Parts: sequence; C-alpha cells; structure tokens
Amino acid sequence: VGLLAILKAGGAYVPIDPTYPQQRLALMLEDAQVSLLLTQQHLLEKLPAHQARVVCLDSDRSSIAQESQDNPVNSSTANNLAYVIYTSGSTGKPKGVLGLHQGAVNRFAWMWQNYPFKPGEVCCQKTSLNFVDSVWEIFGSLLQGVRIVIIPDSVVKAPQQFIEILASNNITRLVVVPSLLRVLLDTYTHLQQRLPQLQLWVTSGEALSHNLLQKFRQTLPESTLLNLYGSSEVSADVTCYSISPQDRVPARVVIGRPIANTQVYVLDRNLKPVPIGVPGEVYIGGVGLARGYFNRPEMTVERFIPNIFSVFHKMGMENEPPYTRSGFPKGRCQESQEFSLGFPEVGTRLYKTGDLARYLADGNLEFLGRIDNQVKIRGFRIELGEIEAALVQHSGVEDAVVIAREDRPNHKQLVAYVVAQKEQAITVSELHHFLKEKLPDYMLPSAFVILETLPLLPNGKVDRHSLPAPDQTRPELAATYQPPQTEVEKIIAQIWQEALHVHEVGIHDNFFELGGHSLLLLQIHNQLQKRFQQNLSILELFRYPTISSLAKYLSQEQNEQVSLPETSDRSEQLEKGKARIKQFLTISKRNQ
Repeated sequence: VGLLAILKAGGAYVPIDPTYPQQRLALMLEDAQVSLLLTQQHLLEKLPAHQARVVCLDSDRSSIAQESQDNPVNSSTANNLAYVIYTSGSTGKPKGVLGLHQGAVNRFAWMWQNYPFKPGEVCCQKTSLNFVDSVWEIFGSLLQGVRIVIIPDSVVKAPQQFIEILASNNITRLVVVPSLLRVLLDTYTHLQQRLPQLQLWVTSGEALSHNLLQKFRQTLPESTLLNLYGSSEVSADVTCYSISPQDRVPARVVIGRPIANTQVYVLDRNLKPVPIGVPGEVYIGGVGLARGYFNRPEMTVERFIPNIFSVFHKMGMENEPPYTRSGFPKGRCQESQEFSLGFPEVGTRLYKTGDLARYLADGNLEFLGRIDNQVKIRGFRIELGEIEAALVQHSGVEDAVVIAREDRPNHKQLVAYVVAQKEQAITVSELHHFLKEKLPDYMLPSAFVILETLPLLPNGKVDRHSLPAPDQTRPELAATYQPPQTEVEKIIAQIWQEALHVHEVGIHDNFFELGGHSLLLLQIHNQLQKRFQQNLSILELFRYPTISSLAKYLSQEQNEQVSLPETSDRSEQLEKGKARIKQFLTISKRNQ
C-alpha cells in the first residue's frame, strides 16, 4: 500500500530494511535526503535519528482516512524516478541507484509480451524491497491484475515451509537466485509433483552453474527456466535465456540475448568490439539504464559513459549529462533538446558493468565473471571467472570458486574451491587434467580445496573472504602415495617439499598436480644442479614430472638411466615445456 501510494502521488521510494545495522540505516536516510518516512509503529524503535516526517500506516490509519479520496494530480513521466535502491559500494559505503519508470515498464512489457500471464495465474512476492527483483515481483503482476502472495523472509529461509506455501497457493511463477534454487531442488526429489502449477522458474542475481541446470531439468522436466542477467543500474534484467521442457540441456550455461529496447556490447579496454568467442567487458545501452548514482557524480560519470555507437554521439551530443549533482534534471530546455525523440537519454549512454562475458557463435552471451576478479600472477593476467566457468563443466563438480591468495610473501597462487556432487569422490589429479584440456597452463590453480559447501553472505552470494587457506598436506591425487626409498628419491623429495611447501610427496606424484609451475621449476632446477653436480637441462624436468622418473634419469652413475621411447605424447610435453620456459622468460624481461 505504501509503495503504491508513493508512486501514485508522483514520488519515488527508497526501501529501508529495519534489520540493517543502525549505522547503515542512518547513512541511507541521510544520503537519500528522505523527507517522508512511511513505516509501522513497532518499527520506530529500530530507526536511527533522522529528520524525516514519520507516517505510521497502522497507528495513523484514522488520520489517513480523513484525507481526500480523489485521485491526486500526477505529472510523472517516463523519465521520472521510480525508486532509489542502495547497493553495496566497493568502498564499503552503499550507493543509491536512481531507477526510472521507463526502465521498469520496459522490463515489464517485454515479459508480458514474451511470457504472457494466463487466466488463474498466481505469483508471489518474497524478495526484499532492497533488491531490484522485488520491483517485478510486485508491479509486474499487479499491473496485469494477477494476484500475488506475500511470503515473509522467515518462510523463504525454511525450504519445506516455503514449498508448502507455494503449493497451497498454487503459485505459477517464481523468481529465485541459483543458491536458493539448489536448496529447493535438494529439499524435494519429486518437486514437479509437489508443485505442478509452478511452470515458470526464473533465476537471476548470480551465475547459474551447468550442474544446477541439469538438476533443474531432471527434477522439473515439465517446467520452463529463464536465466536472466542484469543489475539495479539497468532496471534488473537485460538478457534472457529460456530452457523449455522440450529443449535439451545446453553444453554450457549462457545468459542469452538482450531483451526489448536493449543493446549489449562486449568491448575491449579501448572500447572496441571483441570478436566472437573472445572475452570482453559488458556494456549496456537502451531504455533500461538508471539515471546514475544519487549524490555520486564522479561514480556516475565513471560507470555511465557516452554511447560511442549511438547516433547522438555521432551528432556531437555526448556532452555532460543533463543532471545536477544529486542526479535530477537540470532544466527542461536542455532535457528536451537532448531527448527530442521523446525518450529521455535513450541510446546516449552505456553502462559499464564490470562484468566479463563473450558472445558465442549462436548469438548468445556467456557470462564469465567480474572484471575485478582479474588477477596478475607471474606476469600473466588471469580472469578468475573463466577458470570457474571451466571447473563447473566437470560432471563431478557442483560448484566452484577460484581466488588468488598470497598466504606467504611473494607467493601469490591460484586456489580453486570445489564442491563435489553428492556421493561422488573427486581427486585433484582429475580436476587438474580436466582443466588442462581447457585452459593454458598459467591458468591452472596451484591448489584445490574440496569443501562440503561454499561459505555464503546473507544475500546468498559466496563469501570469498571466508574461504580457508589450503593446508600443506598432500592433496588427493590419482596416484597412490608411495614414500621415497632411494637416496636420490629422498633428495628430490626434500627439494620439492621445500619449494612446494607440502609436508610429504610421493614418488609417483606429478609436480604440476602438486601446485608446481614454471617459476618453481626454475628454483628446483637450481637446487638439483647444486646437489647432484650434473649438467641437467630444465627441459628434462618437464619430461620427467615425477620423483620416480626423475630419479631414474639422474641415476646415471648406477647405469640405470632409463631410455624412454620418444612417444608423440612425450614430444608434445617437451615442446610445451619449451614454450612455457620461453613464455616465462619473456614475461620476466617485460616486468624488469
């Protein structure tokens, strides 16, 4: 009722969650310059000190009833604010996104046209008002006369109770983040029979893994899944990929194609379009763009840039945005001149998402992660999202996260955290070999940590700061552990342990599966030269990656040198070793 009243009066709403810390609530109220606060009597004690006039929808009901029942005069236009939703900022200070009517309505109209409501449908509203998905949940249904059931957060957090509510109310559509979808699929094996009316499932907010998509199809073979991509800055959703019951599960999860009146570009650092299949940053244009960030002019200019592909830009109309510091229009004259077509700022700006993606040959977009997840290790720039996308393609991996850690000074390494499928054992060797088929060697994680579950933040996303450091025990490898026996094997093992920081290594363990890389191999080569006083080529270390094979090669004094046939696989491994050394030396010179 409060939201409808605000919009009907021509205002914009700022959702304030009473469960937030007082400091955060105070910051939001002050930053948004809230003049009127609609709430309930029992929530007043949770509010910090503020200057807004308070109206309690429950205790002030009698006073409200005395007001005129005539419709107020509303002069709102498509370019007026509909809401200000605060999202987390990289500096720790939340930023208010200025959402417009035109963006929300465009998102609604696209959904209504492509997935129209049928008679008797029932929807639910369960997302916190602080998140942009709630805009569709509330108004997307009500504006079409569709009944909605409001489900409290306490019920959503109790999967069985949540499913009971969905079933008893015959809910036909549901918006969920993938992490919640996984919980629901795990709660009931026969979810299709339990929720026969729920035909349209929508996922958004975080990446959908391939294994979760497969599980959805197995558990809900008669339902359709929409995988949406977007953010608050673009009115929630800008791309969609639909998987209908008759569709086969694709080989990879994609985020689909742009929705109506939306353009999605994948660009390099010079704002040039990248070729098909090449990763780049996602830039979004069209009617869904927010006005910017409230009271954040520098950040707005940084993230909402002139659209170099638009006709407006080519006509020389890409000058400063017609907004004041707070984000409101400067004046009608400049506004009308900028938007002579009647659609304010359509096509004149692009939103710089910070997301990494690539266009596939079929025209669909594949999401690869965040640009700010890009790291530099041993001179190589690495997109962590690309490694994660490769890992979750493994049939035994349910979920995966990759981060760069520096638990020891000057020893930054890639660590993969993997959640295996239930009742399925998975080894580091298996994962290493799998990734080796998909990624260059410098993108292979040095360590793999197998977890039962990934730590999550309150919003359901992965808490990367809580991921544990890999321990120094020997990882689970395909090779059975066999300790060093000969003196040569013991010397090599000691050198490996010191370089790899592993407590024990077996003679059949692969150096690279233990976390070794080209730089460490140079260190080991120097140590071996000193200990054995032999003229050892570093290429032989690539050729003999286990202690057993290397010890046999070094035991020339015992006339036990093994003459191994030069197979095609070994020749290929040798060539790769040469290439890795050349690549490493080139990067080292470049960084000097």
